[in-house]
Amino acid sequence: MKIQQCQYTSAGWKIGFSSPAFDPHKAQLVLVFGEPSLITKEELFNHIRTMFSCAQVVTCSTSGEIMNEEVHDNSIVVTAMQFEKTAIRCA
Repeated sequence: MKIQQCQYTSAGWKIGFSSPAFDPHKAQLVLVFGEPSLITKEELFNHIRTMFSCAQVVTCSTSGEIMNEEVHDNSIVVTAMQFEKTAIRCA
């Protein structure tokens, strides 16, 4: 499994971690945790869908987002996963 974690804040998007050889267009599952007012913004969701075009995207509102070892407020944290032999299907 390869992963990439990125974060959106008022300063924009930044990548916090990326496994070697991670390909965002091959990610199958994306978990999005964020401030409720941010994860419901259509332009931010569309950006995530564009970044990880083949992935199933699951979103969840939080009152604090974890990036590396820190807890953040008023942000979105995205963890994208690329599996070698696992198929993902969301209902």
